[in-house]
Amino acid sequence: MSLRDGSTKRAMRNLGQANDVDLALGGEGVTPEMLNQIVTSPYVARLIAGVLSGNNVPTIMTKDDWVGNELAELAILTEWGMPPVDHDRVAKSWEENYGFAQLYIPGGLTRELLFLQMTPASGTKCYDKDIIPNAEMIPTEEGIFICDLARIMTPTDKKQRPFNLDYAGHLAWAKEQGGFDLLSGEEFNYLLLRAIARLGFVPYMGGWSRCRNRFGSSKRLNAKFYAVSGFRFYTGSDAYSYWYYGTVARKFKPLAA
Repeated sequence: MSLRDGSTKRAMRNLGQANDVDLALGGEGVTPEMLNQIVTSPYVARLIAGVLSGNNVPTIMTKDDWVGNELAELAILTEWGMPPVDHDRVAKSWEENYGFAQLYIPGGLTRELLFLQMTPASGTKCYDKDIIPNAEMIPTEEGIFICDLARIMTPTDKKQRPFNLDYAGHLAWAKEQGGFDLLSGEEFNYLLLRAIARLGFVPYMGGWSRCRNRFGSSKRLNAKFYAVSGFRFYTGSDAYSYWYYGTVARKFKPLAA
């Protein structure tokens, strides 16, 4: 059953009870964005229901948990314009110990679709509609990303890496993180949309994320997001580094045909 198709029963009797629950959870530090995951994640809703009903609460995701959670979030992206995914392909991609950090990505998603159609449909402002067509186009590859969406574009050590690094420094950092390259602009845009679908917002204040798409001999595409201004693509020199210039490691497992 789904909250979106109207087939579920209400858990609260009236607006007064809803307000009481809202105040109680707010007093415990629960934010509206956290609460949004009850709507977007069947697994989170099941965990909360298990606690309230006194049933055993699972500590790891089963295959059904993970597949159901992925399909629920992917359905939101479909509403934003992504082609429907093959449910069997999502199920095939599951492996033991998969959880919230393992994210299915369909193949063939282009920068044009992700940026010009899906990003505005998500409610995210695009402050420049240029997809930089002269930069290398890298449509997405079907598979699984390993990424903690709540910590995307956040420092990993006292040096504040991956910020203030040039391309060589970014690539070295990405490999230290278990990746083998940087995300493409298309992949970064997809993960940003997954974060918005799950959390209800972009989970970092702003900055540039250097991508692996080439632009000429010594530049690359980068994905820029600033609070208020919104999201755009731009280009930058491989030699350039600054405090707001970060990246995301490409930790990816392709799905066999």
